[in-house]
Amino acid sequence: MAKSAMLHVRLDDEIKAKGNAALAAMGLSAADAVRLLYHRIVAEQAFPLELKVPNIATCEAMAEADTIVADRAARYGDGEAMIGALKWRISVAFAIKWSGRQDSNLRHPAPKAGALPDCATPRRERCA
Repeated sequence: MAKSAMLHVRLDDEIKAKGNAALAAMGLSAADAVRLLYHRIVAEQAFPLELKVPNIATCEAMAEADTIVADRAARYGDGEAMIGALKWRISVAFAIKWSGRQDSNLRHPAPKAGALPDCATPRRERCA
């Protein structure tokens, strides 16, 4: 194992207490955070600051994942059921909801034949 070194940091008491509380909410200690920070600085050669406390939806998803792992159970019986549910969610998310009101920017439903020569007029190819 590599030799370790101590790092001493001076912080305002209030900042330290609030920081430790936020780190605890993420499951980290102050020492863990400093080690992570140094590893990222070395790997990226930049100063990273993007760790955040998870929001409620993320916490619920993490708890659900922990339950699934603990129970060795899944929400779906097989992969096809999961894909089917995802396809349904996508179709619902992208469903067009029309209000029934007339568009304020009235346009022709289709271009008139000859309006754009060689572009908008339908062509029929002859089969040889």
